[in-house]
Amino acid sequence: MRYLMFLLLLASCSCLSKDSLSAMVLIDNKWHVMLGVQNLESYKFKLIDVESDVLEFSISPVINYMVFVSSDALLYKRTVFGTSDKERVLSWDNAKYTQLSFSSDGRLFAVRLSQGTSSSTQLVEIDINDDTYTVVVDKRTAQFTPHFAGNDVLYYSTAHCVNDCEKQIWEIWYHDSISGVQEQLTMLNSLSRSPSFHQIENTVYFESNQTGRPALWSLDVSGYNPPKLVRQMAGNIIDPSVSSSGQVYVIHQGINEDKIIYRDTKSQWSEIELIPGIRRIRNLNVW
Repeated sequence: MRYLMFLLLLASCSCLSKDSLSAMVLIDNKWHVMLGVQNLESYKFKLIDVESDVLEFSISPVINYMVFVSSDALLYKRTVFGTSDKERVLSWDNAKYTQLSFSSDGRLFAVRLSQGTSSSTQLVEIDINDDTYTVVVDKRTAQFTPHFAGNDVLYYSTAHCVNDCEKQIWEIWYHDSISGVQEQLTMLNSLSRSPSFHQIENTVYFESNQTGRPALWSLDVSGYNPPKLVRQMAGNIIDPSVSSSGQVYVIHQGINEDKIIYRDTKSQWSEIELIPGIRRIRNLNVW
């Protein structure tokens, strides 16, 4: 019953303009999936029991499904709440998958490693019901960190090798599925990745180590303005994610523990009070 009530609370967030989030958290040397729902100025959290070999995941409260990559680099699905066992997704496909990303309306995007390595990748949309996928972006370079922004626009990062691959450069791109147009948006000559689109500001937020360590950057996509450094702190800032209400969330990696901080619609930064005992956080997503 408590799982059902939490699911109903998740489903009501969009109607009440409240945010919800998911992440993998390390507690007592064990990784858990954590769900959080904003309640006034604080959050209610729930830890979800998952298989021990989950490497990364993405959740859609719209369809009540979690899709995850297991230690065998294959895809599986299960309901977020309930007793369903995990099932293979794309069971006929021997390719490996990584960097899953559900859109706000329940569409699943992922990086497909067609040859089992990151040297050759495709960005695909996966239909977990029909057990099929559609290639969205397929270029000679490697593509990562897909983020669907709606209106058939996908933001992602493209990796380039320099100096015989002694160094890599990742830049932010966008792809319009209707027109087929693709365009490079950044030229920071660094590792720029994990884009997340802010619909209210018409801005893409992303992480980049252009200043020496991962920090939060933004790019106004309504014109030809250069990227801007938004926030840099001691430690790394990774995994930016913009909620439907317009708040910007990131993971702040510290020496001893990680935190989730966010910027509200008044441009004020705050730290979220999390479940006690969390040491590390990854795979942050908000909606």
